Amino acid sequence: MVLKNSSEKSVLGVQNSQLEQEEEEKNVGDGIPYVVSQAPVSVYVGDIYEYVPRLVDIDTDVSDLSLELIDAPDWLYLDNGVVMGVAPEVVNTYSFVLKVSDGYNSFQQKSYILVQERDE
Repeated sequence: MVLKNSSEKSVLGVQNSQLEQEEEEKNVGDGIPYVVSQAPVSVYVGDIYEYVPRLVDIDTDVSDLSLELIDAPDWLYLDNGVVMGVAPEVVNTYSFVLKVSDGYNSFQQKSYILVQERDE
């Protein structure tokens, strides 16, 4: 069998472009949500830490995505989609994980925060 163009593929002489099209249509709804922003990496002791994550999903409206703060220090919390908290008195590096989900797929972003003393 001679292929006329690269979009025509065959298996044992049977053209399977229809099968590929059906597979592509099935995968259109498999969009994975992502956090496409980076969290601030440092904050001074006693200051307010604030991170507004930017979310995207090819097949779900951003307002329909759920956001969850997991593996975070006690001083961080999630308020209306904003990660925030007052940096503790202990100078250290802390980490947290944001999980975004569209109900079918999810993505996790791990970030680090250096809490440091202000040089005065």
